[in-house]
Amino acid sequence: MTMITIPMIILIWIIYGWFLKTSSNKAFNWSSWIFLLLVLSIILNIDFSTNYTASLNLVANDGISLRGVWSHLFISDKNWSVSTFYNYYRLSSYTSLTLMFLLIVSLIYDRYKSKDM
Repeated sequence: MTMITIPMIILIWIIYGWFLKTSSNKAFNWSSWIFLLLVLSIILNIDFSTNYTASLNLVANDGISLRGVWSHLFISDKNWSVSTFYNYYRLSSYTSLTLMFLLIVSLIYDRYKSKDM
């Protein structure tokens, strides 16, 4: 999944930049906020530890994990079980997909709203 993460952020950034460039409204609109939330949710989904197969090994031999820190803050189960990580990963994936859908809808809305003005 992480092999797809960085190209996905770049692709979303290119698509968003194209929509913003072609739109006459350069204001910081709804799509800008949703885009930032989407990138944040994707970044928080990257696992920097070396203990998991889906990890992005940016910190060698270290257990630092944004996903682990995030789940430690918001999930009451502190046993660090596989199910805890799986449930968080599934939740964050659904969040990313939902934000991606909202981004597409808001880009279309902002674009047609700016054409009406």
